[in-house]
Amino acid sequence: MTSLEIRVLEFWTKDGRISNAWRRDADWERPLIHANWDSDAQDDEGIWGRILDSERIDEWSQARRDGDFGTMVAILKEFDCERPLEVAHMIDVERRYQLLRDKTSAIRNDRFGEN
Repeated sequence: MTSLEIRVLEFWTKDGRISNAWRRDADWERPLIHANWDSDAQDDEGIWGRILDSERIDEWSQARRDGDFGTMVAILKEFDCERPLEVAHMIDVERRYQLLRDKTSAIRNDRFGEN
């Protein structure tokens, strides 16, 4: 399944100043500037479409596979992403989740044997 990001309904961030509590930041709750539907330009395909159609797609794909935040952030900045570091971390969740599943599976196999 795929999705098209068009609006930030709620935006929460950790407030490291006060006991790492989560706080809501309503300033970021809005339609996304680069969402496909949000542009008046006929040829504006959104930030993801522009990355996918660019010469940097191979570099982007490799950076995603490797969790290379520096490269992901640089590419997102190049394509006018408003919060490139935060977006890079959100995108990397899938890779980190798979690493966790692989590690958990390896531990389970070590302990209980192959299934």
